[in-house]
Amino acid sequence: MIGLTVRGADKVATGLRAARAGVLTAQERGVRRATVLVERALKLELSHKGEVDAFWGKRGAPGDGLAVRSGRTRASITGGGTSYRVGDRVVGAVGSRDRHLVDHEGGATVRGTSPKGFARIPTAAAQTGAGVDRNAGRSILAIPGAFLFTSKTGRLWAAVSQNKRLVLLYLLVKSFTLRPRRIFARVRREQEPHATEAMRAEVSLVVQKANT
Repeated sequence: MIGLTVRGADKVATGLRAARAGVLTAQERGVRRATVLVERALKLELSHKGEVDAFWGKRGAPGDGLAVRSGRTRASITGGGTSYRVGDRVVGAVGSRDRHLVDHEGGATVRGTSPKGFARIPTAAAQTGAGVDRNAGRSILAIPGAFLFTSKTGRLWAAVSQNKRLVLLYLLVKSFTLRPRRIFARVRREQEPHATEAMRAEVSLVVQKANT
């Protein structure tokens, strides 16, 4: 019979127990760090500079990001710095409740919601300096001097007369199409390695500490 004696086994066992107790907390820290990175990246994708057209005013960003206008969509992104325990797992979630971000993500056909089923596209004359519809939430009939007419090409416009000059405010359409921008999918793909590294660093620190 060969007898073996393992020295320091009690210390190893104590270290392992400490490591197990600390890993879940380390995972929480890692998830919180990761969600901060994801939220920051998403907000950058919603802060692109939009193109400016003399007639149409501020338009969307030329790439796959979104141009910032009022800033409300960007501010709707939440979840950075938070984590949740689900059983023995730690999860985080970063996102927005704004429905139109779903349409921008996968693309969509947006249909008019006015009583007659029209959507209105503002020209520069109907936008604020930030490119926001200055009459948002207000019907065209409530705009002083506004009237509707059909152009020779068959388009329906809302306009006003200023100093005997016709000023076009809105193009009215039954629907318009948003192309898919895949912002959330792209950010997830790009940030996944950084999130994994943040988790690894936190857990590794706990294990090292338990072994010393």
